[in-house]
Amino acid sequence: MDNTKKSNGTAIVVSFLIGALVGFGGFRLWTRWEERASVIEGFPQNSEETEKFEQPFLTEGGESDTLPSSFAGANGENNLNVSNQVAGNKVDISSVTLSVDGWVAIHEDNDGKPSKILGARLFRAGTNKGSVELLRNTLPGKIYYAMLHGENGDGKFDLTSDSPLKGPDSSPIMKQFKTEGVSLN
Repeated sequence: MDNTKKSNGTAIVVSFLIGALVGFGGFRLWTRWEERASVIEGFPQNSEETEKFEQPFLTEGGESDTLPSSFAGANGENNLNVSNQVAGNKVDISSVTLSVDGWVAIHEDNDGKPSKILGARLFRAGTNKGSVELLRNTLPGKIYYAMLHGENGDGKFDLTSDSPLKGPDSSPIMKQFKTEGVSLN
């Protein structure tokens, strides 16, 4: 009789632990999805809104926005490398070096200048690599820009307060790249 009680107790404990692990895993998946869905404030959530959405990084007067001093890292500390890409729903960043946490935003080209933002990803200070997932696919044979933007401290990309980071020459830190082929994504 003692073995039966011990066996039932063990089964209950094991069942509880499995349930707790499954519940915790489901919770983490859900919160990461919520985090990803809300990380880009002001971005449209469907393709109809995306087509209408325009957010150039330049002001109406054609000059770039002034960066808050907290975004100005030491000269030369911020850098970005990106290669030509296969068209699709993400852009692979070869390396990004930041003196403080910041964003890599992918901009469309408009007459040789960065224009609409297709997606952004937060990178931590230091040297990193990774992919930026896009709200709308890039198209083959087009020019795009990967640009560094500051992080205002809230962990969400905001088009107005997460301004482009500037290099030693006071121009935005960005790299132009081209797309080719068709992605199977």
